[in-house]
Amino acid sequence: RRFQQMPLIIPTVFRSFLFCIYVALFKILEHTAIGLFHGEGLTAGFYEIIGKDSNQILATALVTFCAFLPFFGIKELGLVMGPGKLSKLFFRKRFSYQGMHKI
Repeated sequence: RRFQQMPLIIPTVFRSFLFCIYVALFKILEHTAIGLFHGEGLTAGFYEIIGKDSNQILATALVTFCAFLPFFGIKELGLVMGPGKLSKLFFRKRFSYQGMHKI
């Protein structure tokens, strides 16, 4: 609700960044669980992620962030337009405004 009066780019970028952090946390949790499963201990997941090149970690985070941008952008646009309007635009036949001919 704190983003209601702001431009749509603000909540879109914020939510994309937040979910990018969630993905990173679950990636650490995943590697930790795999390490436990293979008998390597709790820290195996951390060492595997820390062992990667910083450019590789940054590139993965950037790709994840950019993948979330259209998802949250369309979601925010749907919230602004109102319930059902965005799905009507995507899944119903369109008409032109001049003469109401089907496009």
